[in-house]
Amino acid sequence: MLKEPKDFQLATANRILEVFQNGQKRVLLADEVGLGKTVVASKVIKIVGEWHRTDPNILDDHFKVVYVCSNANIANQNAHTLGVDDTLDISESRLSMQHLSIYQKAGKDHAYEQLIPLTPSTSFSMTLGCGNKRERALLYVLLSRLDYFSDVQQRFSKFMRMNVENGWEGWIEEYENQVVKCDANGSNYLEEMNAALKDILAREDNSDIIPSILKILEEKYPSYICKESKILINRLRRIFAEISLAKMDPDLVIMDEFQRFRNLIDEPDDNSETNMLVKKFFGNPNTKILLLSATPYKPYSTLEELNENNVDEQYQDFLSLMKFLHTEGEDISKYGKFQQVWESYSKNLSQLDGENYTILKASKNKAEEAMYRVMCRTERINTGIVDDSKALEIPIKIGDILSYNQLQRIMDASYESDLKKKNNRAHTYKVPVEYIKSTPFVLSFTDDYDLKKHLFEKSFKDDEFALLDFVKKHRKYMLTQSNIYNYNELDSNNARLEYLKKLLFEDSQSECLLWVPASHPYYKNVGGIFEKNKDFSKILVFSAWAMVPRMLATLLSYEAERLTIGKRRELTYEGKRGVKYGFQNEHGKAIVKFVSPKIAELYNPQEYYGWDLKDVSSAIRRKVNELLDSVAEKYSLERHGNNTAIGMHRLLFLIEGWEYTEEFEDNNSLLSIPDYAADVLTNVAIASPASCFYRIFKNETNRAEIAEECAEEFVAMFNRRESAAAIYKINNRKDDSYYEYVLDYCVKGNLQAVLDEYAFMIGKEGEELKEELLDGFVGGESSLQVDTYTPTGRAPFRMRTHYALSYANTKLDDKTISRNLNVQKVFNSPFRPFVLASTSVGQEGLDFHKYARKVMHWNLPANPVELEQREGRVNRFLNLSVRRNVAHKYGQLFDWNEMLEAAKRDYKENDCEMVPYWYLPPKMLEDMRQEDIPVEKIERIVAMYPLSKDKIKYERLIKILTLYRLTMGQPRQEELLEMLSGVVSEEQIEELLIQLSPVRKNRIRS
Repeated sequence: MLKEPKDFQLATANRILEVFQNGQKRVLLADEVGLGKTVVASKVIKIVGEWHRTDPNILDDHFKVVYVCSNANIANQNAHTLGVDDTLDISESRLSMQHLSIYQKAGKDHAYEQLIPLTPSTSFSMTLGCGNKRERALLYVLLSRLDYFSDVQQRFSKFMRMNVENGWEGWIEEYENQVVKCDANGSNYLEEMNAALKDILAREDNSDIIPSILKILEEKYPSYICKESKILINRLRRIFAEISLAKMDPDLVIMDEFQRFRNLIDEPDDNSETNMLVKKFFGNPNTKILLLSATPYKPYSTLEELNENNVDEQYQDFLSLMKFLHTEGEDISKYGKFQQVWESYSKNLSQLDGENYTILKASKNKAEEAMYRVMCRTERINTGIVDDSKALEIPIKIGDILSYNQLQRIMDASYESDLKKKNNRAHTYKVPVEYIKSTPFVLSFTDDYDLKKHLFEKSFKDDEFALLDFVKKHRKYMLTQSNIYNYNELDSNNARLEYLKKLLFEDSQSECLLWVPASHPYYKNVGGIFEKNKDFSKILVFSAWAMVPRMLATLLSYEAERLTIGKRRELTYEGKRGVKYGFQNEHGKAIVKFVSPKIAELYNPQEYYGWDLKDVSSAIRRKVNELLDSVAEKYSLERHGNNTAIGMHRLLFLIEGWEYTEEFEDNNSLLSIPDYAADVLTNVAIASPASCFYRIFKNETNRAEIAEECAEEFVAMFNRRESAAAIYKINNRKDDSYYEYVLDYCVKGNLQAVLDEYAFMIGKEGEELKEELLDGFVGGESSLQVDTYTPTGRAPFRMRTHYALSYANTKLDDKTISRNLNVQKVFNSPFRPFVLASTSVGQEGLDFHKYARKVMHWNLPANPVELEQREGRVNRFLNLSVRRNVAHKYGQLFDWNEMLEAAKRDYKENDCEMVPYWYLPPKMLEDMRQEDIPVEKIERIVAMYPLSKDKIKYERLIKILTLYRLTMGQPRQEELLEMLSGVVSEEQIEELLIQLSPVRKNRIRS
């Protein structure tokens, strides 16, 4: 959905336009995390594009925007928000191939706005490689047209294909068609590309390329795959990248999460694609550049982070960014003026006392105006929305200590072994305490860690059983395969894991939940698991260690299975006892996904809004009985027949007036209506997936077809073993009536309200809404491989992950990009997974806020800014906490937009439109407490070990969190903070904070 900007976002976009129109070409948008910088950028594209189109001094007929971001996940997430219909496919954004896409979009009927996304992993990361086969196929199609290769086409094709065995000719044909079609669109593609290639190849630095290739091709027995060939192909790729950059000619360059591209402003002196970008975008004084980043420079450095030469890299980082923003071509005079103003401010700040406060305030105002010429930043007002009551010390058990002790015994044995074998002992033999505090069964999850590699590849390489003998006796640091296979309870041996399991399973029994309960349920008093978990939230976990996400994904998913599947003792972990789970026959499944307009239209959620479930069911049952009476009369049927799934399935056909199909074993007429038909159809009307989707797509002419497609995919969720086991556990039985349990589960789970809330958060309609919905619940199981102990030695074992997932921090390729994108989509749905564990890869630029209001800091970060970034993943637009509180306060209203408008009317007052979409003012939360309405905050979970440094570290982080903004851009910040903390009052701190928010500056001036 292209979100319409709120007032503070619109004020920022207009300010950026004003800065550009005043002649400043480089602007930084540094809004706090979660405030919608991409939405601001989308508005900037529109208004700057309109300026270029209408200004008589510009009169641009093709407004090109280059969007540079750190990875394809963020590009895919933000491309739609930027709102440019003509957007190049990120999967085909290699710089050496961009020329084709640019010309394809530049024909006679091209759109005015064009977005060209670039990422390091897919666009400008060349190294010394030869590219992929698609890239080389396109290069071949264009190069083969040059006269140089007219007589050696076949050999040149073999030269370009390198070691590709299959598909080469197919890609040549594909790109040949694309090139010819592109040339026919009036863009003059082939002629201009041929001219550009000849000019660049004739340049002195490239004049040897063609002769060198021809020399290889003319050999009697040419060796196509050799070092020289690879170097030549790499040089050809660079040439095409150079042509793409020349043809790109952007009017606006947007660099998202700019801090990840800081190397670009250092102007690297090499022949890399990075340097090509620098020369193209930054070297042109006419190119407008918009940088997006909540942390464009390191906002805060501790004394420990000063490097060994005592150089404050944070301070140097800030100055280099300011120099970049104030530079125009070779002219850095603006930066010199800024530096003088800033140094004066810094000096006064470091010498603050009661006598020079007025001088400091005046110099601060000058520094603020100097920064405002190149930078905008809007921050939230701290409204106490973060609940830190779960930042506490947790009890430890003997298993925590034994796991450390036993692993240290292994390390001692490793030392003895290395000493005896005279191995190179460049290795620590002390177990890092943080390993034990972070992960149980360390040797199962540390595959890429030096500790494990050393043990198995050096110390015990020839005698692994000497190591595994410890496992056999103690079982504290490696998973035992037989325990998993038999669903035995696993001792956590880790206080943090034990605490998280208690929150998830002991306190809430969430192993029986398949979705997060609705924030705004349509009926009440449903009882059971959903009544117990009204305030349930997904949990986002951040760790400093890559082993932790893998551990949490596997062990939490295992625990959810153990408490459901394992408790029934009908299946082993691998499911080999032959017990079927889920729908026992196709007719039951068909009932749940059957789209019956007549049944669905019996229930209007708004008509019965706020009723008790039993009253809703009674009212709908009366309507169902009237319908059944008419069907019985029409077809001469008895009302009290046998209760069978096939009978119910046939009845649905009769209700709609349809003929029976091949789904039935025979074509006999239905002799009687099942005795339980009224109860079943009441549940179908209220909350069968098919009925819910039918109502969601009420504005679509083909609503029945869309509902059927969605229901087909959704119902598959109930056939997964973990889902079926959860429903069996709730009903304490398992028989042919599974479909009845499913329908009952959907009713008590307020499925219509859940799906309506999800559709509201997606904010799309029709096919786009359908695709987003499907992405949210079409996931199934994935798995991760862990190392386990067996009586015959170590063995890899794949463990299912569904309740919890890891957000991969791996090298980005097409497969991991796709997986990470899917993980993000399903976590932002109300359905499982309920826990997402990540390292720093998930800290910036990504949304995880739609169904999570809890952030667990598995390991505390060193810096308060990282703490904010982590919590900023869930503290975003219409986050779960905001929605829940608005729904609690205005629960008498039915529609989400009505509730939000009411909150805005009552509590926005003189604030901007962050209220109520980003945060709720203290007055609203206090009113809710006075009215005895529950308040749900964003929860900060920090499980600290007693008698450790955790508590001291946490208290220091929180102390700095309240003051560090005062020292942004200052040297030796920690020392400065210590000095300021005893000198300035809270009121003075507010006055001394640099204000760069356009909406707040406009209000001060007005």
